[in-house]
Order: sequence, then structure tokens, then C-alpha cells
Amino acid sequence: MIPYLLYVALLITICLLFYKLLLQRETFYRLNRWVILICLPLSFLLPLVHIPQQWSLSVMHRNDIISAKNVQHVVVPVVPPAKKTPVNPVKTEAKQIIAQKPISPASVNLSNTISSYLSALPVALWLFVIYITGVVIFGLNLVIQLIYTLYQAYAQPVIIDGPYRIVELNGDKVPCSFLNNIFINPEKYDWDTYNQILLHEKVHARQLHSIDILLAELAIVVLWFNPFAWWYRIEMENNLEYLTDEAVTSKNNVDTSAYQLSLLKVSTPHLSLRISTNYNQSILKKRILMMSAKKSNLHTLWKYFLLAPLFTGFACALNQPATGKNLINNNNAASGDVAITDSLFKGDIEGFWYANKEGDVLNMDMKIVIKKQDWSYNGFVFPVSAFSSLPLTKQGNFVVKRQAGTILFNGKFEGNQGLGRFKMKFDETYINHLKQAGITIKDEDGLIGLVVNDVKEDYIKLLTDNGFKQLTANQLSTLNFFKVSAADIRFWGHAGFKDLTAKDLQRIKSANIDSSYAIAIRNAGYPNITIEELYRLKADSVTADYIRGITRAKQASKIPGDTTSAILPVSVISTAKYMHIDSTYMRAMTDAGYNLTASQLHSFKSFDITPDYITQLQNLGYYNIPATSLLSLKMSKITPEYIKSLYDAGYTKIPLNSLTVFKVRGITADYIKTFNTIGYINIEPATLVELKVKGITPGFIKGFTELGFSNIPIKQFFTLKNTGVTPNYVASMRQKGLNSKDLQKYIDLKNSFN
Repeated sequence: MIPYLLYVALLITICLLFYKLLLQRETFYRLNRWVILICLPLSFLLPLVHIPQQWSLSVMHRNDIISAKNVQHVVVPVVPPAKKTPVNPVKTEAKQIIAQKPISPASVNLSNTISSYLSALPVALWLFVIYITGVVIFGLNLVIQLIYTLYQAYAQPVIIDGPYRIVELNGDKVPCSFLNNIFINPEKYDWDTYNQILLHEKVHARQLHSIDILLAELAIVVLWFNPFAWWYRIEMENNLEYLTDEAVTSKNNVDTSAYQLSLLKVSTPHLSLRISTNYNQSILKKRILMMSAKKSNLHTLWKYFLLAPLFTGFACALNQPATGKNLINNNNAASGDVAITDSLFKGDIEGFWYANKEGDVLNMDMKIVIKKQDWSYNGFVFPVSAFSSLPLTKQGNFVVKRQAGTILFNGKFEGNQGLGRFKMKFDETYINHLKQAGITIKDEDGLIGLVVNDVKEDYIKLLTDNGFKQLTANQLSTLNFFKVSAADIRFWGHAGFKDLTAKDLQRIKSANIDSSYAIAIRNAGYPNITIEELYRLKADSVTADYIRGITRAKQASKIPGDTTSAILPVSVISTAKYMHIDSTYMRAMTDAGYNLTASQLHSFKSFDITPDYITQLQNLGYYNIPATSLLSLKMSKITPEYIKSLYDAGYTKIPLNSLTVFKVRGITADYIKTFNTIGYINIEPATLVELKVKGITPGFIKGFTELGFSNIPIKQFFTLKNTGVTPNYVASMRQKGLNSKDLQKYIDLKNSFN
């Protein structure tokens, strides 16, 4: 993993330097955006590509863990043909290899090699722990930013402008955007500047610049240790600003000088979150210079074509070349032993093994390197009786031979623990049999599974004879592991499940779905249930009795003459069980008139919408509330007590949408009563909301009454607030001799100086 991360970090660095040296000064901002954006995932994917051997510049390939200088003869007993019986994947046929010569001195170094490998483990482990800690910290930081941004987007006042949501902020915060949300404090800017800010942020939103920033943030989470990854994100954001400035000035008939002046006006110490695209930037000078820069000539496009040979060169120099299979020709004899030498036993796959002896079984883990990629296979169980003896006192060899191939182990046990290295080679005759049977072999990984799970040719024939013609090696290994038998295939076929696939069988066995469960579910009202639906019900622990209880509750709530089926969709049943919903709850909801979908049922239960909650709302005059509106009320934490308090304040039968707005704005009965005490009674709900939004408080109104103004229309306070005419302003004007009983004159006076 560490080599991969270092390779990715190197590619990110090269991409950044390429951009800084060749592309940064070009005015092809849109093309630059795609170059920067594509280079990011390409840097993560390129190390995973295996190039043809003839393209590779590598001279040195991975050496054997142990170089065998002397020939070592071992004897492998030939395994007789397997019987046509289901195979237990934990059992293997293996016998101890008898060494004909003393062990090579090179193999004596195995202990030293493994010891050095293990001694380095603590350092690697600490590095891994430090890296993961960094990933967790920066990952949590990104998640917190996302949550906070979305909270602000839906908690603050909002204006819908076509596809855009203009979120009104308070305080001295920088305008920014995230997805289609534009965050701005409208009170800070004059009308022209406000409009230009919106034009700028709408370009960010329309061109989905937030996606670029999120991808860069994810790259930083993974490559937090690489300073060039942070720099890469900065340059990505800078180019997005250049692109946006170009779009605003060229496509919206905006005067460049006026737009540049608006940039200078927008300055705030409180920066927005990193995941948003910010209007105010520290690169203001660069942005203004780039707007005035001469457009790049098309003849400079040749620079962009240098990326392809650059990436190709790195792939040829550093990527692992593709390797062909070194299949051996294993001619099985009818009887007797076949002698092979360690020098001839090259192996298609090599790696380490570690085993722990527990009673009569040997639990073995294998670490395999395939094309410089680390693969770990865990949990292989071999019975100790499969070996005549284990190498307990010195280095030794032992073999596991299967129809799919042979594994030669070399190592030593100390107590109950053993470790060493191994070589695995695949049987050519077996491979040919797979091809004839139509089994797809994508890579070595599939063949490894066939060897370690001991998938025999008889089992392959069993599957192909029952209609499974197009299997992959991995599917074959998985079916064998889950012990899918001919009886299983026959049952599901005869049960009416047509076009049964290997994936279906795998899911059936992994979920422990047997014939009795399928029959019980069918008898409970689902005669045409699919494998996918069965799997879902089983995963949620749905029983036939549970289904019958829900069905009875549904049936009992039906009114006379209702001929609709009481059988609910599988998705609803599954969701009900997952959310711990019983038949009583289902019946009460049906009685209340709610035939809920699976998603609605999930939401109702998640937000604790109970029959009692619905009844209390009905008692307050709210009948036949749509499910979506009911959910909105509950999500807004609107309780019957809250509605009743508004009733007591004189607001009866408020529309549902007004109730939601009241709650979001924090309009309570106490808030309403503060206006009642100063003489403003029965204020329209919409006006109340506007008073709250504009920050017009009873104290603000009382200040004017104390100055001698009475019976001021409620609407006039909006004009006073918008123009900045406050009680203090009126008092100061009176001290200067401007005394009037007409508030409009103070408004006109204020406007004349604005």
C-alpha cells in the first residue's frame, strides 16, 4: 500500500509541476480545468495499470525470496482421481515431502530473511497507524464541513432563484457557493455589487465547481502527507476563479472595470469553509491581471499533448509489466510417485504463509504478491492429519496437491506457530478443462481460489450439467465454498425460479435460505417471490409469522367493499421489520388513512410519527394531512402543544406551510404576545414572518412610540428598517432642529443622503 501511495503522490507532484511550468499562464481556463480534474483520478488509477512486457523499462524484476543454488529433490505422491462427492473446502490431501538431499544452504537463510521481515514490521505498523490517523482526522474534518455547510443551507433563510438557492447569512462572512446553494449576506453590499456577486456564484454553481473542490479534498484526505496535494488543490481553485471571472465578464455583458472594482469591495476577515467556492480570494491581484491578460494563441495547444507521453513514460518506467501464466505440464501417472526438483518448481505465484496450530487443525494465512500488488488470503483450514509430519525442528518442505494445482510450502514451526514461503503452480490439464467447460479465467486470483478451495473437475461438471455454462473462476470457487449441491439446484429450479444465476445461488447459500423458508414465505402470500426479494426478507429476519401478522392488521383495517389486496409489497414488509414495526402500528396507520410506501414507512418510524401524534393533530382540526406534510411537520419539531399555544395567541387553523415557516423562524406564542402588549394584535402570519426576518422587534417599535409617534402602520416599520431610520436617528435629527411628527419626512431625509 505504501509504494502505491508514494507513486500516486509522485504523479500528483508531476502533474502540478507540469501545470505550473507550462499551462498556468495560458488563458484556456476551461481546458485547464479538465486537465487538472482528469489528472487527479488518473494519478490514482495509473499505478494499477499493468503494461505489456515489451513496453516496460524495468530491468530488475522481483527476485525470489530464497534463491535455490543447489538442486533439491522432493517426492510428490500422485493423487488418485477424485470421487464425485461434494468437497469440504477445509480438507486437503497432502503428504510430507521426503528430501533426497540435504537442504540447500540458501534455504537455511530463510529464518534470517523472515526475521528481518518481521523486525521491520513494527516500523511499518507505526507508519501505517500514523497514516490512518491522518486519514481519519482529515476525513472527519471534511465530513464536518459538509454537514455544517448543508446545515447552513437549510437552516438559514433562503430565496429560490430558478435552480439556485440564495441562502441569506448574518454577520461578516464571505460570499460563497456549494452545489446550487449561494451563501451571502445581502445587507453588506449595494445593489450592483450584490448582483455581480450573484452572477459570479451562479457561474460556480452552474458549472459544478464544487465537484472539483470535493475531489481535491478527497485527494488531500488520502494524500495528506504530500504538500503538493495541498498545493494542487489551491491551483485547482485558482483556475476555477479565472474561469468564473472570464464567464462573468464575457457572457453577461458586465463591464470588466466595474467587475474588478466589485472584487475589491468584497473583503471580509471571516473566510468560508474549504469545500465551498469562495468569491473573495487572496489571489485578487492575480485574478485582475488574468482578466487583463492577452488571450493565448491556439498554437500553444501543443503543450497539452505532452501529458500523454509523460504519463506513458511513467507507466513504462514504474508500472509492473503484465506477466503470462507459467503453467506447467503435469502428466498424471496412473500410480506411483513423480519426482520433481525445487529448481523446476518455478511456481506461477509466490508469497509468504503463516499458520497457527489449534488442536487438530492448521489455520493458515497466505500473503501473495501478484504484479507488485499485495493480496492476502485468510482463513484456510487444513487438518493436521493431512500431513505425515510438520517441520518442527528445522526447515522443511511440504506439499498440498489439488486437481487445480500444487502448492510447495517451505518453512518451520516453533510450537504452534509456523511461517515461511510458498510457491503455487497451476495444472495445465485442469486449465484446459476449465476452458472446455466455458469457465472464464480473468486473472490469477480466480485460479488461486480454485486451488485453495479444492474445486474438482467433477464439481465443475455438476454445475455445467445443470445449466451453468458461463461461470467465472471466482464464481466457481464461491459456489464450491458455500457447498452448493445438485439438490440445491434441483429444488430452486423445480420451485419455479427460472433463469437462476450463480449469483442467485451464492446469495441463497450465504444468507442460509433453505427450501423450508422459501415455501413458508410463499404460503404467507407471496407465491411469485423472486430470489432478490427472498434474500432481502431473510437479511431483515422476516418470518412467515411476521408477514401473516402484518397482513391480518392490514385486512382488519379495510372498510366494507374494499377489494384491494391486503398483501403488502415485499419492500414494505422488509422495511417494517427493519424498523421494528409491529402489526399494531401498521393497523393504526391504516386506520388513520395512510397506506405508506417503504420509504414513507421508514421515515415515519425514524421520526417517531405515532398514531397518537396524528390523533392530536386531528383534534386540533388538521385532518387528512398528506404523508409528506406530516413528515415535514415532525421534522420541523412541530408538536400539538406548539400549535395549541398559537391557538391561545389568537392564531387558529394556520395553514400547514405557515406552521412550518413559523417553527423554522422561531415564531412562538410568547413572541406574538410581545407585539400584542404594544397594541399590535391579529398580525397576518406572513407579516409576522417578515417582522422576524427583518429583525423588527417590539423594542424597535416601542422606541418610536416613546418619541411621540402613535398608530404607526405595521407595514411602515419595514420601510423604516430598510432605510435605516431608527429611534436614535430620529432623536439625533430632532437635536439638530429637524423636528417633525411625520415619520415619512425622516425616511425621505435618510434616503436623500443614501
